[in-house]
Amino acid sequence: MTEMILCLACNHENAPDSTECARCLAPLQAGKTKEIATELREEIFRRYLDQHEALQSGNIALYLAGKGQALTVPVEDRVMLGRRGTEGPQPAVDLTDYHGSLLGVSRQHAVIERNADGYSITDLDSTNGTWLNENKLAPQSPRPLRSGDALRLGDLILFVFFPDEHSP
Repeated sequence: MTEMILCLACNHENAPDSTECARCLAPLQAGKTKEIATELREEIFRRYLDQHEALQSGNIALYLAGKGQALTVPVEDRVMLGRRGTEGPQPAVDLTDYHGSLLGVSRQHAVIERNADGYSITDLDSTNGTWLNENKLAPQSPRPLRSGDALRLGDLILFVFFPDEHSP
């Protein structure tokens, strides 16, 4: 039996000759997936710190696993994440070009809302679910969101960062 390479960024089993995860595109190295996943999270955090000064209040930065540049998104009240469709409301954050359809992102997958306490994430009855730090969210039940949290929409993994607007 051939040993598969487990991606610890998304827990997908990959073929032994894979160099990147077939699901989330995170880099893989046989026998070192745990270190690679930790390095990926640390690399994304370093990129966030490098760009933190440019991230203004009311904006969030979404870092997709395997992608270099963050998506900077203004959130006045709420922002929908999903993929474009032919009818109905279109998402403000369109994940179509990031393999959203292939990775199971619904057209209206989840919403990030800004409130008095910071931000929250709500699954919008998506087909393939939303996870916050690998804890599956119940549909239509907002959960607090912290800077640095990992979100999984279907099988698409992203990390969310935002300035701490509530610190003294």
